[in-house]
Amino acid sequence: MAEKTYSLKGTVKAKSDKTGGILVNDELNKEEVWVNGAPKEVFDEMERGDSVEFTLKDGDNGGYKFEALKAHEHNQDEAENLQSLLDWAHTHGLTGITTEMLFEVSNLEKGIAVFRATASFKDKEGRENHYVAHGDTIVEGQNTNVQGKMKQHYIRFAESRAIARCLRFARGPEEAKKNGKK
Repeated sequence: MAEKTYSLKGTVKAKSDKTGGILVNDELNKEEVWVNGAPKEVFDEMERGDSVEFTLKDGDNGGYKFEALKAHEHNQDEAENLQSLLDWAHTHGLTGITTEMLFEVSNLEKGIAVFRATASFKDKEGRENHYVAHGDTIVEGQNTNVQGKMKQHYIRFAESRAIARCLRFARGPEEAKKNGKK
């Protein structure tokens, strides 16, 4: 009997260190699929948001074996979103951004960082408006929200998340809809 071949192409939505599994939003079959047993060297480099293509064949015990796996460039959505938010802010009266690590809830020994960001804007009438938001990263455990190579940069990643969230608050939902952004 001939082996079946399966193709998946999509975006990594989640990873499981325990199973080496990757949750892929499969564009070809229009469904979310867990694929376990990715080669470790590829799994370790893969991050949430990455574009991937898989070719799988029937394996032992009803499972699959990887015939080919192609990971595309890491998705830079978070960084691009921050840059586009900063560009927007500079054209809409941004006068400053401050950040502060909240040491009372951060635990650097456990890989937890929490930041507060405040963005200040001057409106057309010259009034000062302030927007405050928080960003966090958790490197280990079931609540981890940092994947792959970003784990080593979790402190500045938390700070960037706080800034991006703060600028999204400042931009507001109406402006976001107008520009086709989330």
